[in-house]
Amino acid sequence: MNIIVLMGSPRKINTHFMVKAFTEGAVKAGHKVDVFDVCDMNISGCSACEYCHNTGNGECIKDADMKKVYPVLHQADMLVIASPVYYFSLTAQLQAAIHRFYNLKKLPKATKAVMLLSSKEPDVYDGSIE
Repeated sequence: MNIIVLMGSPRKINTHFMVKAFTEGAVKAGHKVDVFDVCDMNISGCSACEYCHNTGNGECIKDADMKKVYPVLHQADMLVIASPVYYFSLTAQLQAAIHRFYNLKKLPKATKAVMLLSSKEPDVYDGSIE
């Protein structure tokens, strides 16, 4: 199985440890795993210019690191979202990457999804899951 992990933690602590453990287990089980640390990438949010849906034919006009993510995303059987919970939601960096899915003309083939979330507080996960 091809697995893509979008990791959105600006701090290299808990979320990174969870992704490392998940990746090691998945690779040991024979899966291919590609991890993208979106906090270390040049990814800005969608600007709603509609270029992708008009003259862009599904391509975003922004020349940024999302262009590295799209080919892997399209081949993935599983999408993993990894983030600490900030104010009952995913981090802004991860949200920006997810919002850039807007331009996808062809939907990814992934039929499985996993969320790896971390927080010091026990009752803050619902917003991220929604």
